[in-house]
Order: sequence, then C-alpha cells, then structure tokens
Amino acid sequence: MNLTYSLKDYLDATTHSLVGSSLKNWIRLLVDNRASIDFKFIARIVFITLLILAYTPLRIMERLLFHNKCKDIKVEDPIFILGYYRSGTTFMHYLMAEDDRFAYASTLEVINPHSFIGFGKLVNAITRWVVPSKRPMDNLKMSPSHPFEEEFALSNMGSASLCNGFFFPQKISKYFNESVMFESAKEKEEWKSNFYYFLQKLSYKHKGKRLLLKTPANTARVKEILEIFPDAKFVNIYRNPYRVYLSNEGLLENILPLLGFQKAKNENIESYIFESYTKTYAKFIEDKKLFKPEQYTEVAYERFVEDPLCEFKRMYDEINLDHFEKVRPLMQKVLDEYKTYKNNTYEIDEELKQTIYNKWEFMFKFFNYSENASMFDSPMLGPDDIIILGETSCGDTVNHLKRGKRAANVNLM
Repeated sequence: MNLTYSLKDYLDATTHSLVGSSLKNWIRLLVDNRASIDFKFIARIVFITLLILAYTPLRIMERLLFHNKCKDIKVEDPIFILGYYRSGTTFMHYLMAEDDRFAYASTLEVINPHSFIGFGKLVNAITRWVVPSKRPMDNLKMSPSHPFEEEFALSNMGSASLCNGFFFPQKISKYFNESVMFESAKEKEEWKSNFYYFLQKLSYKHKGKRLLLKTPANTARVKEILEIFPDAKFVNIYRNPYRVYLSNEGLLENILPLLGFQKAKNENIESYIFESYTKTYAKFIEDKKLFKPEQYTEVAYERFVEDPLCEFKRMYDEINLDHFEKVRPLMQKVLDEYKTYKNNTYEIDEELKQTIYNKWEFMFKFFNYSENASMFDSPMLGPDDIIILGETSCGDTVNHLKRGKRAANVNLM
C-alpha cells in the first residue's frame, strides 16, 4: 500500500461526488468530522460548498414539483449485481445495462440525486465538466450517462453510506460498520428510507422500468434488501482473493486522494480491506440461505472474462430473465469496444500472499480457489461441479462449467 498526496489533490475538487449533496447533509458531515479535517483540503471544501449552494434552488424546486409524485410509487423488484469491490461488478453492470428492459442509476443521477428529474439537462451540462472520461482506478469508460453505483447517491442524501468513509478515511471502518453491517437500527432504517426513495425517483424518471443496480456494499446487505424486495434477482461475481486484495489497494490509492478531506495511514487502510472483505462475505454466506430458487446466480470473474456471452446466457436462464438473444448483439458491441483493454498489473511477494491466505482462507475454500493459485487462476472444481462437454447453451463447442451447490458451513475464522 502506498498512499501519496500531491498538491493537485489538495486543490482539485472538480471530480468530487459531494457537489450534489444537500446543504444539510454537507454541514452534518463537516460538523461530525470537524476535529479531523486536514486544513490542506480547505480549497476542496470551499469549492464543494459553493457548488452545493448553487444547486440548492434546483433541489428545492425538484422537491416541490416531484416529491409527492415519487413517494407513492411502488418500485418493481430490481436486479442486483453483487460482488466485493474490484471483482468485475462494473464491467458486468455496463454489459447488462445494454438490456433495454432495464433502467439503471447513471453517474448524473447518482451525483445529483436531488435534481435529476426536473433539471437533468442543466445538471448534465455541469456534470460533464465534473466527470472524467475514464475511471481513475481501471480506465473503464465513464460519463454522465454511464451506469454508476447508487451508494454515492445515498452519501448525498444522508449519513448511511460507505462513501462517507472515502471522504473521511480515518473513520472508514466506522462508516463501514454503521452503513454496511448496520450496527445500529437507526442507520439501517435511514439507509432503507433513502435507498427506497432514490429508487422511487429513478422509477418515476424511467417510467417504471425494472432497475438494474450495482453497489459492492450490497453484497453484505442481502437480508436487508430482501426485506424491501422479496422477489429481487441477484447476480454475484467473485474473483481470486489475491487479485481482489491488490486491486483494492490500487482502488483506494486512487480514490482517497481524490475524494478525501483528510489523509489516511497505509496500515489502517490495509486493515480495513482485510476487515471489510471478511465481514462482507461472512454476512453474505449467512444471507445466501435466504434466496429462493431462480432468484440467484453467480460466476467467477476468471470464467466470465473467458466467455462473457456464454456465461450471461447461463445466468439469464438460471434466474429466468429470458430474451437473452435480443441483447446479445448489444453486449457484443460493448465487448468489441474493449478488445484491446488491458487489466492493471500487480506484483505480490510470498509474505503478503501468505497473509492474504491466512486472513481469507474461508473465502478461498468457499469459492474453491487454491492457496497456491496465481492471481489469474480460476476456481478449482468442487465436488458437485459438472463439466459439460460439447455444445453449450450458447451454441459454442467448448467445455462448460455447471456449478453445484456450495456448502454454507464454512469456518469463517
């Protein structure tokens, strides 16, 4: 881990997601963290405050015009993409968003949750200036219209959001435990309220289309999501834990200087990655028992990138989404755009590799990854997994893996 902060980081606020926050929420965040704000980030704070003040009339008008219209909308059970950070959730989101039966939360809507219905064109013009053309952590395309994770909208609406830990990384574990693990009933109810209201606004704007949502933190919120949407569908993508750890180091090295109002220590962020991954999947393994048949499907990232369309066909079939052949050429078009895309490269020494395995042994076993695997190795076959030889459901003559049921009684410690 190597967190570094440059002069540009202290002065640049143009790419910050909190520009769409309510003034009340922004003041609360600053007051709650007043003792730990680094004065070097004062220019960022001033810039965000000015933009929030400029947006305030739009927020007030949107609430007056659309609040009553949105609050009574019944949201259709969405489709949720699950998976810990840097497991391939964003690329899966981009591909599934090509299915025009679904609507999704765009970057514009996430950054401006209070004003995207009535003032979309205006905030789009501003957001185009704020949003970079590529994501800083992996160079995937980014724009106001690209799919984005709704967690950032929640950080602009209230306290129950993991993103607040990106802004104040010295408290990142605290925000994770409050807003993802829901250590208090108050945080859970605030998250549910803001989450559902944001989805009501999306449903209103997109004329009731089924929503396709992706937030890695939701991997630990399955039980809470099912309390709201008992018939939701879930697609889970998981990845070699060695790769996940290193990629999360890279993610946080990129976004904490961009979004933070204080510096973080390397060792604290390393501990957070280990802690949050462990707690996320421990809760997921427990919550996974709640899924009904044809409600859940999963795929290993390594197999997904080998043949994404074939894996999508299988997953669509398993959760009864149907009509895959209509969306297949649209997904293929996106895949063609990324033909020359190269993943980030990382090096791992034996000491770190052993540390990762020791701390996450339960997940290596749960997803059948070998302790001696390289960062690119697929999971091993489990005792109930089946290899189907010959023609697959995609019409391709290749080997096709059919996953068996995975035991839930894994030792989590």
